[in-house]
Amino acid sequence: MDNNRDFDREIERIRAIENTKEYQDRLNLLRNQMSNNLFWKRALPIVAFFAIFIIVQFKVYGAIAVALLYFFVYLPQSKKRKQLFNGKQRTNEEIFTEDFLDPVLKEIFPNASLNYHGGYPIDILKFSTPNSKIYNQFCLLAFNDASDLTVCNLHSYHQETRTRTVGSSTETYTVDVTDFDGQVFSLRVASNLNGYIRVVPTKKSFFLKREVQHNYPKLLQGEVKIDTEDINHNENYNIYCTDELSARKFSLSPRVLEWFDNNISQNAVSMFVNNDRLYISLNTKYFLFMPPTSFDQIKQLSMVEEYKKLRMAVDYIRNFTKIFQIQE
Repeated sequence: MDNNRDFDREIERIRAIENTKEYQDRLNLLRNQMSNNLFWKRALPIVAFFAIFIIVQFKVYGAIAVALLYFFVYLPQSKKRKQLFNGKQRTNEEIFTEDFLDPVLKEIFPNASLNYHGGYPIDILKFSTPNSKIYNQFCLLAFNDASDLTVCNLHSYHQETRTRTVGSSTETYTVDVTDFDGQVFSLRVASNLNGYIRVVPTKKSFFLKREVQHNYPKLLQGEVKIDTEDINHNENYNIYCTDELSARKFSLSPRVLEWFDNNISQNAVSMFVNNDRLYISLNTKYFLFMPPTSFDQIKQLSMVEEYKKLRMAVDYIRNFTKIFQIQE
C-alpha cells in the first residue's frame, strides 16, 4: 500500500512538472527536432531516387532542374534544420535518451544518468555473452550507487556467406545473423574471488539428449569446470572458473544457487564475475529505452507515461540484481 502511495505521489509530482511552461517549451523543441529527423530520414532516399531519375531521363535539363532544387529548396531547408538544432545535430535516439528520459530518470534517482553512448569492454562481452563478431552497445543506464549498478542494451551479430541459385547460375551473398539481443547488467560485489567465474545456460538436445550450450564459449584454457551436488543444477547450467576454491565460496551458496535455478536456464541468462565485478547478460529479444518511431508517437510523447515505463524498467533491473547488490 505504501509503495502505491509513493508511486501516486511521484506521478503527481511528474505531472506538475510536465504542466509547467518551461517544460512544455522544452518538450515542443524536442518534438520538433525528432519530427524533423524522421522527415529527413524518410525523404532523402526518395528525393535522391527522383533526382537520379530526372538526370538520367532529361540529361542536361534534368541536371539543371536538380541544381535549382538544390539551391532554392534543399539549402534553405538545411539552414532551417541547423537553426532548429542550434548547430548540434543529433539522432532521435540521442535526443530521446539524453534530453527526454534522463531528466525523467533523475526524478526517481537523482544520482543516476542515462546516455545513449557507452558500454562495456568487448573482452568482457566475449566472456559474458554468446560468441559473436560485432557488438553494438547503446543506452547505458548508470545508477551511481554503492554497487555501481549499470545496464546497457546489446545487439551482437556475425556475418555468414550463403549461396542461392538465380536462373542457371549460383551467386553468393552475405547475411547478418543475430547472436544476442538484450541487456548486460554490471555491478560491484563483495567478493574474495581470485580470477573469474563464468556461468552459462545449458539444455538437452531433443533427439540425442546431449548437453547443448548454445553458442557460449566452452571450457577455455586455464579454466576448470565446477559440478554441484545437485544433478538438476548441473543439467541447467555450467560453471567455469580459474580458481576453484574461491569460486565455490562465491557461487555455491544456497542463495546464489537458488538465483541460478530461477534465472539461468529458464531466462537465457549468463553470468561472468571478474574479481569484484559481476556481469549478467539477459537475452530478452528486446531493447530498453527505445525512441518513438512515427510522427504520431512523437506528438504524443508524455513525461508521465514515459515515467511509468521507465519506473517499471528500473524496478525490474534493481530487483533482478538485488541479491548481489551492496547495501548502502
